[in-house]
Amino acid sequence: MPEAAFADVDAGRILLRAPFSNLLLCQRIAGSRWDHARRLWTFPATPHHARQIRASIPRLEVSGQFAALLGEKAEAARPIAPPPPAPRPEPAVELPHGLKTKPWRHQVEAFRFAIPTSTVFGRHPCPSY
Repeated sequence: MPEAAFADVDAGRILLRAPFSNLLLCQRIAGSRWDHARRLWTFPATPHHARQIRASIPRLEVSGQFAALLGEKAEAARPIAPPPPAPRPEPAVELPHGLKTKPWRHQVEAFRFAIPTSTVFGRHPCPSY
């Protein structure tokens, strides 16, 4: 799961600490500068830049000062989306006897698809069953 970016305001500049995956998004915002010493992006502290950052950067956490610059309350700042639910484990499939190697995922899915459709026609595709 990608990390969240964090925006704050200090000394007339917006400070944006963003993960590497947002590099191009940060570069495209007008007025962006990379602060190598603090390892974060800086922007002029204007409502226009704050709105651009809010619209461009996914999963953005904001400080109270940044929310005030946007005209929002700190509590009303856009929350981070909850993580997606964990994938459910697939039920085990009984594979034909005699396989020497473990089948790949797409092979198991194809087998899972083929078994119900072939039994509809009155015969099982694997003679060992």
